[in-house]
Amino acid sequence: MEQWARAFNAQGAHKKLEEIRRLHSQGSTIANLEEQHENVQKSIDKLVLSLPSNNDQSNNEENQKSKTHSRKKKTLPL
Repeated sequence: MEQWARAFNAQGAHKKLEEIRRLHSQGSTIANLEEQHENVQKSIDKLVLSLPSNNDQSNNEENQKSKTHSRKKKTLPL
């Protein structure tokens, strides 16, 4: 009976060790995927910022701000 218990415990320990290895490997995979996702997101952001419509929009916003600012200057009393 003792031999059976030892064998059973050894199998259980082996299974636990395999599970730990699997989880550790999964953790590494998840970390790698998160890093890749971050890099892809940065690339997307750069592409979006380089789009002509985005540049036009930001230029229009800057022009509108400067026009508004110059209008405010004109209406200020002396």
